[in-house]
Amino acid sequence: MANDAIAPRVQELLTRQGGVVSLSQLSPTYIATRRAWLRRALLLPLHRGTYVDAAVWEEATAEQRVVLKVRALKLAVQDVVAYARTAALVNQLPVAVTPREPEVARATGASRLSNFVVHRTVLLPGDVVNRRGVFTTSLVRTAVDVATGQTLPDSLVTMDAVLRRGCGKRALREHLVARGAIPGRLAAATAIDVSDKTSESPLESMSRGYMHQLGMRDRRAMLRYAVETAAHAPTSCGETWA
Repeated sequence: MANDAIAPRVQELLTRQGGVVSLSQLSPTYIATRRAWLRRALLLPLHRGTYVDAAVWEEATAEQRVVLKVRALKLAVQDVVAYARTAALVNQLPVAVTPREPEVARATGASRLSNFVVHRTVLLPGDVVNRRGVFTTSLVRTAVDVATGQTLPDSLVTMDAVLRRGCGKRALREHLVARGAIPGRLAAATAIDVSDKTSESPLESMSRGYMHQLGMRDRRAMLRYAVETAAHAPTSCGETWA
């Protein structure tokens, strides 16, 4: 078997799993060859005992790399669930700021994982869904989690997108009530009230959040503010969204 290319069976496994593979999934024959693949930078190490296809990693955006890290972690740690902004990315929702370290939730086990932010939280029935082999929070749970931990402008980027995906404000409010007295509850309630499914871009969502914070609730005033500030918007802002 040549060492200058990944074996076809391993490549098929990588493709099926979204570009990642774990050491435990490799047969003894491939484990020995793995070192050559690593030396030739065909595979790159991620979490302990997991690897990513170097070609996939090279082409991935910052947001996609967060998802790849979670996919790899799931191969090694079975009980993790993508959480908050990381869950948004797994659910193909936009975020205002890509997390520097992927966020995951777990109810038991170690509270620390290298290069991950671990949240101890209770997951209610229906809170977890499977997205191509990765467990992540549902759209409703994700929107609320983001809103409890981010500023109003940032949280609206994700919440508006969740409304556009068919979730209603009633479902968001019912979920928030079911969670009880959680940190950030008031911020999440405000985000639900201000959210708007007709928002056409993350920048529009953020602008509405800033205007709400400034007390600008009149539609005409909001429009003037948006027009006057549009020329000063950073040209790179769109690069931070998935």
